[in-house]
Amino acid sequence: MGSKKYHNENWLRDKYHGEHLTLREIADECGVTGTTIGDWMDRHGIERRDNRQAQRPEGKHTDREWLAEQYHGKGRSLSDIADECDVNAVTIMNWMDNYDIPRRGYSDHLKKSTVTVTDRSDGYVSAQCREPQSSEKKTSSVKVHQLVAIADGADPYKVFSNGEYECHHKNRIPWDNRPENIELLDGIEHDELHAAERERAPTGEWL
Repeated sequence: MGSKKYHNENWLRDKYHGEHLTLREIADECGVTGTTIGDWMDRHGIERRDNRQAQRPEGKHTDREWLAEQYHGKGRSLSDIADECDVNAVTIMNWMDNYDIPRRGYSDHLKKSTVTVTDRSDGYVSAQCREPQSSEKKTSSVKVHQLVAIADGADPYKVFSNGEYECHHKNRIPWDNRPENIELLDGIEHDELHAAERERAPTGEWL
């Protein structure tokens, strides 16, 4: 009937009922869509499983309560859960669909992070938050005056250019983060500006 693996009724039946793979998992193995696999199952007269029959007790992701708790209770990502269960993210997504577990939008992932504002010892104010969808509690930190500069129209690529450009406090007060007190300067210009303000100690060293 055809040269593809899924064209063979016995192979397809064994994958679906024997190995208990989903249509999407079979499709991923064959490099086609789930619709294609479904069409060929219909051609072969292979009966479909219902949700109860589809459960694989050896997989944690087949337990609705566990899956909902990991995704919504703990805020984990599909790929994170899939890695723990040794399956792909599509499989986790399919089981969530089977159980009618709603999925988050991208903005919902961001809302899971709590921002902490800290006064640093050098006078600057920084903000930290957990990186979205991270299971290792990685945190990101940024100085508040950099965010103020971006909000006031500065190019983010220049603000975070690793020193090529610098956000400068005009009145030299690092915690005064009013927009009118922040300006974006060329990195060399910024260094020269601060160097000119530094004083030498009696020994000749810079203070």
